[in-house]
Amino acid sequence: MVGAVCASIFIAKGLILRPALVSQKNRGRREKAGIQMSADHVEHDIFLLMLNLAQLKEPERIYAMFLEALHSFWDGITLRLLKDGEPVVGERLAISTVHYHFGDLVIEGELTLLTPDARALIRNAVGMLAIILENRTQARLLAEENTYLETLVQERTADLVQANRALALEIEEHKRAEEALRKSQAVYHDLVETSQDLIWQCDTEGRYIFLNQAWESVFGYRIEEMLGRKFSDFQTPEAAARDQQEFARILQGGSVKGYETVHLHKDGQPIYLVFNAKFVRYRDGQIVGTRGTAYDITDRKQAEEALRESEARFRDLFENMNDAFALHKIICDEHGQPVDYEFLDANPIFLRRLGMRAEDLIHKRALELFPHTECARIDMFGKVALTGEPVQFTNYAVELEKYFETRIYCPRPGYFAELFTDITEQKRAEEKVRALNAELEQRVHERTKELETANNELQQFAYIVSHDLKAPLRGISQLTNWLVNDYAGAFDEEGREMAALLLGRVKRMGNLIDGILQYSRIGRVVGQVEQIDLNQLVSDVLDWLSPPSNIQIEVSPELPSIVGDKTRIQQIFANLLGNAIKFIDNPHGKILVHCEDAGEAWRFSISDNGPGIDAKYHDKIFQIFQTLHSRDDVESTGVGLAIVKKIVEFYGGKIWVDSTLGKGSTFVFTLPNTSQ
Repeated sequence: MVGAVCASIFIAKGLILRPALVSQKNRGRREKAGIQMSADHVEHDIFLLMLNLAQLKEPERIYAMFLEALHSFWDGITLRLLKDGEPVVGERLAISTVHYHFGDLVIEGELTLLTPDARALIRNAVGMLAIILENRTQARLLAEENTYLETLVQERTADLVQANRALALEIEEHKRAEEALRKSQAVYHDLVETSQDLIWQCDTEGRYIFLNQAWESVFGYRIEEMLGRKFSDFQTPEAAARDQQEFARILQGGSVKGYETVHLHKDGQPIYLVFNAKFVRYRDGQIVGTRGTAYDITDRKQAEEALRESEARFRDLFENMNDAFALHKIICDEHGQPVDYEFLDANPIFLRRLGMRAEDLIHKRALELFPHTECARIDMFGKVALTGEPVQFTNYAVELEKYFETRIYCPRPGYFAELFTDITEQKRAEEKVRALNAELEQRVHERTKELETANNELQQFAYIVSHDLKAPLRGISQLTNWLVNDYAGAFDEEGREMAALLLGRVKRMGNLIDGILQYSRIGRVVGQVEQIDLNQLVSDVLDWLSPPSNIQIEVSPELPSIVGDKTRIQQIFANLLGNAIKFIDNPHGKILVHCEDAGEAWRFSISDNGPGIDAKYHDKIFQIFQTLHSRDDVESTGVGLAIVKKIVEFYGGKIWVDSTLGKGSTFVFTLPNTSQ
C-alpha cells in the first residue's frame, strides 16, 4: 500500500497536505489573482486526490474523502447525490446507496471559477471516482459473494465429507455384509457338500435341480447323470407310484418327516432312504418345487431283515430242537434273596416233558404251579441269574428211565435259562465203551503178556539161530576152503565156480543171520547215549565203505551234533550210503549228503544219480527181506532198509524216498533236534 489515510491527511509524492491549509492557500491565490483556476492546478490536485483515493478500499471512505477534498480545494463547489430527483443528506452514505446511485451525483457551485478543461477534468474525476467506487463495490460484492460461495462450498464440502463418511461406512458395512455372506455361503457350501446326508431340490415335475456330493456315494451315479432326471427314474414302478402321491401332496403346501421309501442303486440294488421334505415358494407366493434331506438306512434295513431272518431261524430251531429249553426270570424278596421264578418262554419239547400247554405255563410262577419246589433248587437258579455263573449237571429221571444233562446259564442279569439234553443214548454208548475198554484192556494185557513171551522166545530164537546156524555155516565155509586149497588141481573150472558159489551163499547166510539179530535188538537193546558229531561219523563211514573213484560224494560242510546211540546212527548212514554206492550204474556217479533245520527235527537227505526206484516200490523197500534186484545180481539181504526204518522210528523220526525211475533217488529221514 502506497500510503495510509488517517482522518483528513493525504499522502502523495512524499508531501503531507492538510485540506484546510490547501484550501486557504488556493483561496488566497484566487482572491489576489482574480483569475480562474487553471486546468493544470485542477489536474495536479485531482491527480493527488485520485492517487490517494485509489488506495482506499472502503467505498464510503472514498466518497467522504472526495467530497471533503472538493470542498477544501474549491470553495463554492458542492456535490449532491440525488435519489429519484431528491438530494440525499449526509456525506457518509451506505455502500448500497453509493453503489446504486453514484450516477446521480450532481456538481453545483461556482463552476465559473474553473476553466472548461478543469471542469472536464472534474467531470472525469467524478467518472473515475464512479469507476473506482464501482470497482470497489464490485470487488466487495465479489468478495462477499466469494465469501458466501466459500461458506456454501465449505458447508457443501462438510456435507459431502459427512456424506462421504456415511457412504464409506455404508460401503464398509456393505463389504462386511458381503464378506459375512461369502463366509456364510462358504460354510453352507462346505456343510452341504461334506454332509453324509442327501440334500436335494426338485422342480414341480419332480426333476432334480440340485444334489449334493453324498448322492454319488449312495447311488453310484455321477451328479451330472442324475440332474435333470425325475426321482421316479431311480425307482421301481411300485415305489414311484406311491412317492408321486406324496410328492403331489407336498406341492399343495404339505411337508413330510421321516418318510421311508426305496430307490435303486446304479447296480440295481435297492437303497432304503428316509426323506424330510417341504415345498419351495418364490417371493410371489408361487410354489416352484420341493427340497429337503434324506439319509441312507440300507444297512439298518438289511440288519433288520437279517435279524428277522435270524429270529425266524432261531425260532424255528427253538421250536424244533431236540433239547428242552425254558427261559425264566428270578424273583427276589425285599432283601434281594431269590424266593421264586417266573416262566417266560418254553419250547414244545419242554412243554411235552412237563405235560403242560404254553398258556398254562408262561408268565406263571414256579411255586404257583409246583408248590413243592425245593428251596435249594430256587437258590441254585437265583445264584446263576444274579452272579452269571453257569451250572451244569447230569441227572437220571427214574420215571422216564432216561439220563439228562442240564445246563443252566444267565442270558442277562436277573434271568436264567434251562437246557435239558437227553443223553440216554450217549450214556448207554459210554457204558458200552467202558465195557469195551475194560475188555480191550484185558485183551491188551493178555496180548502184551503173549507178546512179551513171544519176544523172549524170539530173542532166545535169535540167539539159537546165531549159535546153532552160524556154527554149521562156519564148518561149511572152512570145509569148502580146505577143499579149494587142498584139491585145487582136482577141480575143473566148473568145480571152482561151484565152490565159489558155495562160499558166497554161506557168506550171504551169515550176513542175513547178523541182520536178523540186529533188527531184533533195535528198541530192545539200548546202547550208550552220547553227543554225536555227525561230520566225523559220516567221514568214518565213508572211509569204511571206500567208494570207487568214479563216484563223487559231497557232504554238507556243517552237519549238526545229535544225542543218541552212536552205533545205531552209524547203521543209518552206513546202510543208506552203502546202498547208494552199491546201486549206482552211472560212470560219473554223484552222491549228496545234506541236512537242514526243520525246527523240532533235523531233516537229512542222501541223494544219488543212480537208476532210481519205481513209485510202486517206495513203501515196499522198507519191509524186511524185500529187494528190487536178484540176490545173484546184487548181493543183498533185504534187511538193511528195514533196520534203518526201525532205528529212525525208534528215535521218533520218519523216513521216505523221493525217486523217479531213471532219475536217481533221494532218501529223506528226520531225527530229533535236541538243541530246541
